[in-house]
Amino acid sequence: MSLPLFAVFGASGCGRGVMPLARAQLAREGILAAQLVFVDDQPEALNVNGHRVLRYEEFVQTEASTKQIVIAIANSKVREKLADRCAADGVRP
Repeated sequence: MSLPLFAVFGASGCGRGVMPLARAQLAREGILAAQLVFVDDQPEALNVNGHRVLRYEEFVQTEASTKQIVIAIANSKVREKLADRCAADGVRP
């Protein structure tokens, strides 16, 4: 059985600020840091602050029991489009 996968969508400023909060919350629930990744459509690196960076397509195709994501994008119009995209692919907020 595969484990759940959690992500922060956006690996730049906003996402890097949200990641420690997501990591702490998941740690309190006993979820491993390896189950938490960044998602970015145009990643500048494969690893940021100790977390893998996946393109959205890679994230969606990764085997996991469930997928949950927090969208850490400052632009509200972009954030709304990404939320719709995630919902269409069955990725839970």
